[in-house]
Order: sequence, then C-alpha cells, then structure tokens
Amino acid sequence: MQALKKLSRHLRNKLHNAKRDADFYRAKQVLLASGDLTEAEKTLLQHVSLQVHSADAMYIPGCAVDYLTAGLSASHCIQASLRAVGKQITAGAILDFPCGFGRVLRFLKGMFPAADIIVGEIQPDALDFCQRTFSVSAFLSDRDLNRIVLPQKFDLIWCGSLMTHLDEPAVCDLLHFFYRQLAEGGVCVFTAHGQRVASIIETRESTYGLSEESQKNILSQFFEKGYGYADYMHQTGYGMSLATRSHIVQLARRVGAWEPVLYLENGWHTIQDVYTFTLPPPYHRPAEV
Repeated sequence: MQALKKLSRHLRNKLHNAKRDADFYRAKQVLLASGDLTEAEKTLLQHVSLQVHSADAMYIPGCAVDYLTAGLSASHCIQASLRAVGKQITAGAILDFPCGFGRVLRFLKGMFPAADIIVGEIQPDALDFCQRTFSVSAFLSDRDLNRIVLPQKFDLIWCGSLMTHLDEPAVCDLLHFFYRQLAEGGVCVFTAHGQRVASIIETRESTYGLSEESQKNILSQFFEKGYGYADYMHQTGYGMSLATRSHIVQLARRVGAWEPVLYLENGWHTIQDVYTFTLPPPYHRPAEV
C-alpha cells in the first residue's frame, strides 16, 4: 500500500511538472510572438531559464505569461534606473533581496552575465534552488535586518515586493541595510504599494488577505500619515503596507546621504511603485538631513 501511494505521488508530481514546463514553453512563445517586446527584451527572454521550483508561490498554474512578464517588467525598471544615473554594470556586484525562487533572478543573470550576483532569502529551499539553478552565491537572511552585514558593497540592489509586507519600523531597518551595503555610485531599486493598491482595497476589488477591520485601518493610516500597515489574518509581523511617495522619500533621506533619482508610479508589473536611490561619491554628496 505504501509503495502504491509513493508511486501515485510520483506520477502526480511528474504530471504537474510536465504541465508547468509546457505552460512556460507556451508562455515564452506567446511573448516572443506578441510584438510587445523590444528586440533586446526578446533576446533576453530567449536566454532566460524556464526552470521553476514546484514550491514557487509566485507561479500560479496556467499563468506562466504573468510570471515571465513580472521578470521582464523588473528588467525594464532596472534598466531605466541605470539609465537615470548614467551607470553601466559589467562585472560589478549585484544583490537580489529577497530572491524567492528566482522570478527576477533569472532575468538578472541574463542581463548581467559577468556580474557577481548575491542572493538573500529567509527560505532555505528557495536559496538552495537559486544556488543550484542559477549558480549564484547566497546567504540565509535574518528577520532582524539589523543583524545582516555582508562583506561586500553592491553596484546594484534589487528588492521587489518586500517593503510591501513590512511595517514602518521594519522598512526603516531595510533601508538602513540597503544604505550600508550600497557601493559609492551604486543604485538601489525597490518597490512599494502606493495609491493604486490603496484604491483597489478601497473599492473592494481585492482584500489582499486582510480582514475588514484591517482594510479600514490600513487605509486610514495611509491617508492620514502616508504609511499604512496591517497584519495578514492569522499572522503577526507580516502583512500588507501602503506608502505615499513623499513618505518613502522622507524615510530614505533619514537613513543617509543617498539621492532619489527615479520614481515610476505603478512601474513594476503595473501595480507596484518603483523607487531608485543612488549613493554618489563623497565629493558629490549633499549634507545629510
């Protein structure tokens, strides 16, 4: 009986993997034929790995197009940020934090093949997958971001959809972490929920996993203070946040002498706001606020 159950699980997993692989193959062909991509984006997509872990929650079965589009959108945001500061990266150091199971990492590998890419994540299985699949260095994160001190500085930091789940004190810790790990002339790109997501909650288009009371609280905080946060139901210390542009810039400027250089409203995947900060050389830095 145990042998039959084991065989049944094996066959189900094999079928699931085959369906997932077919979904990504079709999605890649659809995107390449859509006419919506530039030649550079088509070339990038041609070389992107389609290996996806079975536990990757960012992939919804049947929605591989959405998964790949999110990676392409991140690549667009990153390239726009680099252009904004006139920076090119060849063999520099790049941080992807948190990396998850590599939804954006696979595109970073294609964009910067000679760079030293480091990834951080709190999920050991995600780290293991990224190390094996994308040949990157990795570190296990700590929930207390003040404890994370890495030996190298980074020319580029990408942080997609972490701030979107943190309360304001944790966001301040995250910004301090980025600031101390950013190299001179380096570029930090991160995302946050803003007015569009606030409108989605307000109109009940989506609850984002929040109770009715939490929805009211997060909106009132957002409109009154510029930053709103609420725990997900049955969770503590992890939830949903909303932030205005002015509030994010204010928090970042308290951290140190880096400068905002680009803001893309709904820039990532048409839903999250994108912020880009750069750390200029000492002789170009303004006095710290």
